Amino acid sequence: MKRFAFLIIILCVFVSMTGCDDDMFVGVFYSLGSPLKYDDSEATRRLKVAACCLESSIDPDSSFSRMVGMISGVKTDHPDVRLIVFGETVLGWYYKPDEPEAYQRRIAQTIPGPATDSVAELCKTYDIYVVFGLAELRGGYLYNSQVLINPQGSIQAVHSKHDLIYWDQLSGYTQGMDTTIVQIDDIKAGMIVCADINSLWATRSIGSQNVDVVIHSLANVGDLNLEIDPNSRRFDAWEIFANRYGWEGAGEERYLYGGETYIADPVGCVRERSRGEQGYVFCDLGVH
Repeated sequence: MKRFAFLIIILCVFVSMTGCDDDMFVGVFYSLGSPLKYDDSEATRRLKVAACCLESSIDPDSSFSRMVGMISGVKTDHPDVRLIVFGETVLGWYYKPDEPEAYQRRIAQTIPGPATDSVAELCKTYDIYVVFGLAELRGGYLYNSQVLINPQGSIQAVHSKHDLIYWDQLSGYTQGMDTTIVQIDDIKAGMIVCADINSLWATRSIGSQNVDVVIHSLANVGDLNLEIDPNSRRFDAWEIFANRYGWEGAGEERYLYGGETYIADPVGCVRERSRGEQGYVFCDLGVH
């Protein structure tokens, strides 16, 4: 009995001391999520979504052209698509080892700016929402931001990354201090960028607001190869996981972004997935 009590005390101390970097583990103590089967066949609300994986170029104009081409391609293949989501800072390389901050400052744009203005016209033409990430210049500071543009061509929301990793810090980014909740038609969505998922404060804030969907843009080196998505279970919400693909950097600091992109339902089942290439996945997701 004493040994059991001691183990309980140790576990409680461990949980209380665990930082945000370990939140993937700590999160299971706060929510078990939905039951193990999610049937959305008779859902009362629906959202047709494409999660895109772009092979970004070091040149922002080239990257933007690829993004525009993918938006047009998705709309051609799926005329009824409503939301198209791209990954983190897709207008250029995520991290340029030899000049991280100088490079990001060269390619950074204001919001609104040239990229958002052009995408706004596409949103109006195609009657869609688009989310994409970019290096944002605001008041002389750099932010790793994710912007949502609505079918009216208006900037509906900007979310700036809160949980900055080492490469973000080297690139000169300033920490965002807010969580972002948006309404996409009749769907309530939370917006996060990459390592924000490790922030206990951010994930608790979003989770407490009963969102239907989590829009998760990221740039992930390697191949996650997830069979179950723990984050969608944590939020009890759909997760739109939009990544990037391709080699970036040079020499010993050359990295392959594996392109793991998927859409998972609230119980963690991956409904649609793509990896190892530029492309997109499409899903007609249902919300009760």
